[in-house]
Amino acid sequence: MLMRFVFGSPPGFLSAMVYGIATICITWFFIEPALGVGVMASKTSKPAIARVQNFATHLSYGLGICLGLLVAGALGR
Repeated sequence: MLMRFVFGSPPGFLSAMVYGIATICITWFFIEPALGVGVMASKTSKPAIARVQNFATHLSYGLGICLGLLVAGALGR
């Protein structure tokens, strides 16, 4: 809905990936510091692993949005 109504373009793979990346940036730079683990989980015992897990989770979320839109479009909804 954001892509269609705000940006005027149909949703697709690129827009879903951009959405996934945007959600990870919000998490890394706002949520994690507020939770006390530092920017990009820098205060955790293994920050690199935390970053990779965060990134994979949010990109898979974006991919799930893309696939859901493709299925909904194929079903005519």
